[in-house]
Amino acid sequence: IRDSKLLGSSVLVFSSSVAVDGISINNLARIFKTSVLSWLFLTLALTLTFPIWITVNYLGDPDNNVIFASYIGSFFLAGAYLSVTSMTSAFTRNQVISFILSVVICLFLVLCGFPPVTDVVETVAPRWIVEFTAAFSVMPNIEQFNNGQIDSRSVIYFLSVIGFPLFTTSVINFCNGLELMTSRALQSSFIL
Repeated sequence: IRDSKLLGSSVLVFSSSVAVDGISINNLARIFKTSVLSWLFLTLALTLTFPIWITVNYLGDPDNNVIFASYIGSFFLAGAYLSVTSMTSAFTRNQVISFILSVVICLFLVLCGFPPVTDVVETVAPRWIVEFTAAFSVMPNIEQFNNGQIDSRSVIYFLSVIGFPLFTTSVINFCNGLELMTSRALQSSFIL
């Protein structure tokens, strides 16, 4: 995403698209395709850990439902982190800053519901603020999967955490594309 902004190739995507309420449909499709391909790559990485599952079954008698639900939870967590990374990549032009922002946001998503952290924050902030920020945490939702429960609330939470950054990415890219097209139009008018 960042490289297409620097190379100016995003102008082609923005100039040939159909806009609905200010959001480019081609832009949404491109971001969705990129995210799905990245997510499939991480799914392949998770799939390659399957021999460990076989080994554990050979050595003992584990609860396979818990292991399967943990794989599903890891799949959703990977998608959430990828969508946050895509959003931070759209925010900045520098890959290092994008990486640092991604780590900070993903760490926030983990730590905002972690009991030792919420206990410390409760001494400074009111209880309702702590509970509000703790609701954004991935910890209770991933614990549902780690306990072997595929809860619809956790699935909806992860789909929301995946969808919102991807939508934000498309809005940022659309605004950057308009800015890029405007600056190029101004440059070409000065050349004439």
